[in-house]
Amino acid sequence: MPLYEFRCTHCDNLFEQIQPYHADWPLCPVCGSETMRIMSSSSVKFKGSGFHCTDYTKHGRVRHHHVNKT
Repeated sequence: MPLYEFRCTHCDNLFEQIQPYHADWPLCPVCGSETMRIMSSSSVKFKGSGFHCTDYTKHGRVRHHHVNKT
C-alpha cells in the first residue's frame, strides 16, 4: 500500500499514513480535525551519464557512433 502525506486543516499538523488509495482520509492525530492529502516529492533520482542515450532515443534504439579509422 502507498504512503500518503496529510495536513490538518485546523492545526497544520503534517503526518504520513499508509493506506489504500480509495480509503477515507484520516482525522488529525493531534486535534481530531479533518485533513487534506498533499502532494509529496518523488524519491527517484537518476544519476550518472547515459540515461538519455539508453532510455530516450528514437525508436527505442541506442545510437552507436561510428569512428572512421584512417
